[in-house]
Amino acid sequence: MRQAHADIERRFVRLYFLAFWLQCINGTFLNLYLKRDLGYTGTRIGVLTATFATASVLFTPWIGLAFDASRRRAAFLGRLLLVAGAGFVLYAFPLPLPVLMLAATALACGWQSAVPLLDSL
Repeated sequence: MRQAHADIERRFVRLYFLAFWLQCINGTFLNLYLKRDLGYTGTRIGVLTATFATASVLFTPWIGLAFDASRRRAAFLGRLLLVAGAGFVLYAFPLPLPVLMLAATALACGWQSAVPLLDSL
């Protein structure tokens, strides 16, 4: 019995380590990458950050309601993380600002919802 608990505990430790490690990369290094490597201005980076924050506030409660109503919560969470990953990957390309704002919205909807939903599983 103790071994089963230890296995589950190790799986959660790995899951949370990866989740917060990715969050640290996004929060710490993304703005530096956008400025240094892609040459974005502070205004453009600010617009993307504001878009991310606004989408987080507006959409996270609705995503939580949909998650609670879902019968396949693990699959729902997996799709959210795929959406977040797609949004994050789009940041790597010098795309027009409206497209990057959609990427910021996708990243916010997938990522900002993921951590509390992981806790509820």
